[in-house]
Amino acid sequence: MAYLLKLCISTLTIICCLSAQAQIKLSKKNIECTTWAVINTDSSFYKLENIKIVQLIDTKSSNLNDSKNVSEYFKDNNFITMQFKKNHELEFYETNVDSWEIVKKKGKYSWNFSKGRQALRLYFNSQLFATLKPVSQYQVYLKSEYIENPLIASVEMVMKKN
Repeated sequence: MAYLLKLCISTLTIICCLSAQAQIKLSKKNIECTTWAVINTDSSFYKLENIKIVQLIDTKSSNLNDSKNVSEYFKDNNFITMQFKKNHELEFYETNVDSWEIVKKKGKYSWNFSKGRQALRLYFNSQLFATLKPVSQYQVYLKSEYIENPLIASVEMVMKKN
């Protein structure tokens, strides 16, 4: 009986630890003044329930906003780039890899983040068009243009659309 009780307690402890690791807590500072990209093959950004977004790091020693590096990460698929500016402004770009056409979407895009609900809301002309909630987060490595620093550590998040 004591063995069974120990086994149950051990199992519950492991489950609690795994659940705690899976929870992501974001804040506005994780979003504001950052750039993220998401694959958009066959308009998947607009259609899929879960999407993966990757943060594009732009430092003096690297330039990951380079479209070819992002394209390589997404295995030469079309993608969307979202630049989360201060004052909740959002710049929204669609990149077609076949033609290397980058289109800045017209209209007023904005964003809002609710820390309590862990919800990133995206708006177009003041109308909500997507709510994203973080599900999981991973460290990834993106190619850099610079030989002395060939890979840059970044973050990929799985977001659930509501």
